[in-house]
Amino acid sequence: MERQADRLVNLYEAAILSFFRRRPMWPNQKVMVMTLQCGICGKKPSLGHQIARRGKAKYLGGVGRKITGISRRRFEPNLQRLQVEIDGTVQRMRVCVQCIRSGRVKRPTRRKPFLMPNL
Repeated sequence: MERQADRLVNLYEAAILSFFRRRPMWPNQKVMVMTLQCGICGKKPSLGHQIARRGKAKYLGGVGRKITGISRRRFEPNLQRLQVEIDGTVQRMRVCVQCIRSGRVKRPTRRKPFLMPNL
């Protein structure tokens, strides 16, 4: 657990996040990013483009697809909120699906309820 989910983000990343969240950004303001970050690997939202196209593809008999617009967008990680066993204690945290599928997350063992022995 070198990367804590509640660490502060530097001003450059905070400015990018404020742009996509449509919030005002001041030079001294710091932003906490906890909910959109994986608790195991630290995966965060990344920036990219959304490309709008029109036209018919060449292999379908058209003249080709044309790009009509490019806008900025955010790719958010696929986070699931689940219980994780860390150092013998059970904690609830947000973990990305890649960590769950690769086995980096240890799930707590489900115990049966206590039953009285039959005498």
